Amino acid sequence: MSPRGCLAVVLTRPASAQQDPLAGSLDAIETRLAEVERDLAGYEGGAIRDILLLRRQTLALTRDMITLRLTGEATGASEDLRLPTRTPDPARAGQLAGEIAAAEARVEAARREAEGTGGLLQLSALAAYHAEQLGLTRLRLAWFEAEYGIALPTPAAAAPETPPPEVASAPAPAPEQPTDPWVDPRFPQIDYARPAFRQLHQEGFEVSGWWGISRERAPLDDSLSITAINVAEFSTSGYGDNPSLIVSCREGTPALIYNTDDYPLTNIRSNSIEVTFRIGDNPAETQQWSKLTNGEGAGLFGDRAIALIRRIYDADRIFLRLVERNGQTHDALFPLDGGPAAYDAAADACGFSTLSLSRDDYLALQTALTRAGHDPGTPDGNWGPASRQAMRAFQAANGLPETGQPDRASVALLRGEPQ
Repeated sequence: MSPRGCLAVVLTRPASAQQDPLAGSLDAIETRLAEVERDLAGYEGGAIRDILLLRRQTLALTRDMITLRLTGEATGASEDLRLPTRTPDPARAGQLAGEIAAAEARVEAARREAEGTGGLLQLSALAAYHAEQLGLTRLRLAWFEAEYGIALPTPAAAAPETPPPEVASAPAPAPEQPTDPWVDPRFPQIDYARPAFRQLHQEGFEVSGWWGISRERAPLDDSLSITAINVAEFSTSGYGDNPSLIVSCREGTPALIYNTDDYPLTNIRSNSIEVTFRIGDNPAETQQWSKLTNGEGAGLFGDRAIALIRRIYDADRIFLRLVERNGQTHDALFPLDGGPAAYDAAADACGFSTLSLSRDDYLALQTALTRAGHDPGTPDGNWGPASRQAMRAFQAANGLPETGQPDRASVALLRGEPQ
């Protein structure tokens, strides 16, 4: 007996004129699947890859169901499947054909838009193109259902299995956290009972993940100074060595510092010291960093600091090793949960972008600012005073920090991404 709401479909139908159109459709689907596979090879992660994976799954489902239908028509073999009941609906098939034509036009327009942009904004255009392709694939899937009565499940329609009542009624308890005001609820895996977090709170730091962020005015020129300290390597007892990772902006100079909370032996004739770091699962790299004036570690300043901040912005961790003159090492592994708030604060204060932007990116942003009604001058890819003024006006009009720099929030808004 068939499950409730389903029909036991036996795919044995006499050969008909429908077989040839279906066979042609199957060839077209195989071609589209090959295109998706080629596109997937160009993306290791991110939203575009997720869209492509959904499209591949939908196309594969369509291919498999049509193949079963064709097998039944060609051989008369019975394929007993449990599928939702479907009846061909010619009127809906005609309506969907019109929607498919409109979707194909949107896909073509999105393709031209992607080819006509460059740099950073091209990623947004490519995502829109692939999203339109996914929508078109799903429309075609619905058309097969209406035209031939082939019921095709979609990934979005797959219902999760219902857990047994005793499981559903007894969810696992959430990890207990202290109720202190410095607890960041976004990161329940962090032990906010550590003494370091209480100390940060007492000294006026805002806690974001593993980071404490301090904002104050510089005594020299009243410019905003930012100090963000990662306390993941602090002693859990509050005593002993407390190495830290620091991101800061002071008097307009950005810095990224590894403070070992020790005094490494270094070559007194050199102002640099060897530091090896590894971001996430990427290969380790070794650089010469500047020695700190207090002798407790090393740091990067100015453009070199900006470059590394950009690289760690979306990373989950960074390993650091400082090598002394005698070969002794100082190792630390910093999880970076909550880091974007620290990086953004330093970037806003020092007037730099945490995005790595090319000249094409700046050109695209200048064009977008012009379209938004803020004149950056003639778009040329150079981010000068007129561009900064136009960005400040755009940021002011949208309630964003008026830095004049293409920060992530401003760029996302110019690209039309949801906030």
